Amino acid sequence: MKTRLIPALGAEGACEIHTSLVERTLALAVRVGVPVELWLDGEAAHPTVAAWRNHYRLRVRRQRGAGLGARMQQAIRQTLRTSRSVLVLGCDCVTLTEYELRFTVQRLRSMDAVIAPARDGGYVMLGVSRPADSLLQRVPWGTRHVLAETQRRMRALGWRYRLLDWQHDVDRPVDLHRALRGLSKGKLATGRVGDHRINAERASELTCGVAYAALYGSRMPD
Repeated sequence: MKTRLIPALGAEGACEIHTSLVERTLALAVRVGVPVELWLDGEAAHPTVAAWRNHYRLRVRRQRGAGLGARMQQAIRQTLRTSRSVLVLGCDCVTLTEYELRFTVQRLRSMDAVIAPARDGGYVMLGVSRPADSLLQRVPWGTRHVLAETQRRMRALGWRYRLLDWQHDVDRPVDLHRALRGLSKGKLATGRVGDHRINAERASELTCGVAYAALYGSRMPD
């Protein structure tokens, strides 16, 4: 859950925004036509997660590792065992488009990486066609230096990569007006896929239940 939104919205309101953002991300990802996986830091049996899994036909996996970099690293490694490329997509971006995701899948046929940079100095999506361990270790996550450091490492490795247009994510109350424009009308209502309502009592469960990122592998035809 977006804990930095709680002072402005309360736990229930922050949970509402978070679940809307995750659902928007999943709905966007499945339209690309490649397998989609939702990687969770917590309980996969939550009724909202179960509704997403059934509605979008997702595979739900558990994040493992100490810290964001290790968890992304583990997910990328596992997905690349059966996929020619993989996109790790944050669930808090409201500006990425289906076209940009399709473009990334195509670019990864001939490039090592594609990044969707965020205005705050990080990134909202990382697409790779090879293991990315050295990109994700000892990164200053949560700072404005993440994107620059990632690009520096890619250049040092001799990787061919492409930057997409700048994106906006939702971390603080000031970001909410972008979310309200980016989410389709009605998505901020309490009802969700399967009409699983999230109330204040269940908000704490979803805090640890929903992933930072949806990850999908592109099993592209030969």
